Amino acid sequence: MLQAQELPILPEAYPINFNQPVNGQSKAMLAFATRALQARVILAGENHFYVKLNVQSEYHLLRLLHEKAGVRHYVIELSPTRALYMQRYFSTGDEVAHRYLKATSSQRYMNLFDSISGWNQTLALSERIHVWGLDVERFNDMTMMRLAEIVARKGVSPPALRPGFMALKALSEEILRYGLQEFDKDGDSPENEDIQENSESSHTETVHDSISMGNSSPTETVHDSVGNALPTKPQDSGNDKGNTRKIECADAFFQNDQFNTTQTSKDVFHWLTLNAVKIKAWLGDDTLEYSEAMIQLKEWILWEALDQTAQQYNWREEHMFQNMVSLLNTYPTMRFFGQFGRCHVSYAKQQQDCGWFEYHSSVNRLRTRYFSNDSSLMSIGIFYCDPDNSIDGVNAVNLNDNTIIQNEVKALLQSTHTNSVLYNLESSESQLSELRKKFSFVLVNRVSEKSLVPKDRNTGFKARNYSSIGFGTLGRATMLSESLCMHFKDNGYALTNPKNFIHYGISLRSVQTFLSGRLSFSHTNQSIFRNKSEQIQYSQTLYNLDLGVHTASDMSWIVGFGGRVCFHKQSIRYIPPSLNFLNPQPSGSVAIQKRNWIPAAYVNLEKRFGNWISAECIVGYRKDFSSGKWYYKPYGLPYFNGKSIEGDLSEPFVELNFYINIGK
Repeated sequence: MLQAQELPILPEAYPINFNQPVNGQSKAMLAFATRALQARVILAGENHFYVKLNVQSEYHLLRLLHEKAGVRHYVIELSPTRALYMQRYFSTGDEVAHRYLKATSSQRYMNLFDSISGWNQTLALSERIHVWGLDVERFNDMTMMRLAEIVARKGVSPPALRPGFMALKALSEEILRYGLQEFDKDGDSPENEDIQENSESSHTETVHDSISMGNSSPTETVHDSVGNALPTKPQDSGNDKGNTRKIECADAFFQNDQFNTTQTSKDVFHWLTLNAVKIKAWLGDDTLEYSEAMIQLKEWILWEALDQTAQQYNWREEHMFQNMVSLLNTYPTMRFFGQFGRCHVSYAKQQQDCGWFEYHSSVNRLRTRYFSNDSSLMSIGIFYCDPDNSIDGVNAVNLNDNTIIQNEVKALLQSTHTNSVLYNLESSESQLSELRKKFSFVLVNRVSEKSLVPKDRNTGFKARNYSSIGFGTLGRATMLSESLCMHFKDNGYALTNPKNFIHYGISLRSVQTFLSGRLSFSHTNQSIFRNKSEQIQYSQTLYNLDLGVHTASDMSWIVGFGGRVCFHKQSIRYIPPSLNFLNPQPSGSVAIQKRNWIPAAYVNLEKRFGNWISAECIVGYRKDFSSGKWYYKPYGLPYFNGKSIEGDLSEPFVELNFYINIGK
């Protein structure tokens, strides 16, 4: 009883179910969404050890804030280079970006990226998420691949630059190969569930829980004569792992059988720096992107040189602060969301937070140096009920030196709720006074048995909205009526197979989530009577405009129905024999035509073979309301004294179409 009396009173708890749509959690989200609408910057603070839980909260908070607070900008605790490839993948499903992200991430964080990418591509362009990287570049892998991509895009390089670019290409390919290999081995093994190889508490963060490329992989080396532009730490040769191999190359640039990718990246950077003038002259229009990548690589060199120093942490926080300020000024009406380590999102600095004296976080800098009121910021602390690590694993709060915070965290973690719970620290009933100095809300994550599954990608279809160009055949929509055939027969012309026509057409369509529109065109032209001296030709053109509804368009099978308006144009041309003495017939052809509009209704079934190819079957019925009258071309005078000579053309029809889907 005594311990219970010592613990503070908690505010009302709102259970959160990450497997339930945000619309179904209105009570839990009301105060949260109301507060978010006041803020420009909304940041959640995680402990990087709990990967499986963090990806769920990050994904669902992003979707919640997108829906409830209009958030369209997603900031990450990573560099602009990482954000560039995330943006490419999230907006278009770019496969190169997808492979680069896989090579530098764990399977759990790829679940997050896959989920965001699949969801983002279902949104209208104006509603899609844009990714921004705020952090300094702390890793060499992605930037090396980006530089290699820029150089490869340019084409064949001058002989003087070719050896260095060959080394860059070889290094990039090996980083990608090794990263993908490690990704495939990562799996869902129990020992990897929620622990990163390196955590923020040790000041050696990885890209989320990715494989750190500081652990070398076998690849080709760069000659030592390139030189060093910045001081670097001595490399531990014991870090080299795996088998080694050697490139058979006459160039002296490749000499050693084994080396560390970290040191090799530094050597390549120094070679690129020494040849900067020649490279930029050759790159031309690509110089700007190349220079941006080189700035990122230089940041990584400096990050390595400043490892484990107070200068490193201060530079990083100031860098993230300045990048955030730049975004706020560029988009003065927009809101931003991100999920960072808890060290970076605390409102107030306190002694020994995150292992540093008076840790001055990025959010604290925004609160004291940019915003004029506290409501423009919204910080969410995330805590975890881990029986093995419950209190000792808390970052961004030094529990050992602050008894009040100790009790506040105990009260949160020892509450009897079984679900993940959201607490509003700004409510009047809350007694969590010390935590309130750091966060507006606290999310206590109690559920750990399920991992985030990328539901928006599990069908393999990246987007619900696409356009198509197609071709197809039309059956039983091209026929001459019995009345018209009899009319020609009465005049001495027995028509040959007048009903056995095949239409080939092309289609353009736009497919939205549940709606579609299509414009199609088809034409046929053939002889329906012929002898040695004369012939009759028949042609028909169809223009169809369709509007339909269907099941969700990101599925493999799509079922729908719709309506059609058809413009039906028919023409019959009589071609007489040429004038001669033995057959004194008048010369010159005679043509009659008929135009009418025919409505139709149909059902359709589409099968998508991946994202790019579709096959569709349409079965429908058309209703002919025309008068059956024909007119002479081009004068418009009535044919056959204006009498109707065509019967009702109402009947079923079948179409089979094949599409190439574009405009994703």
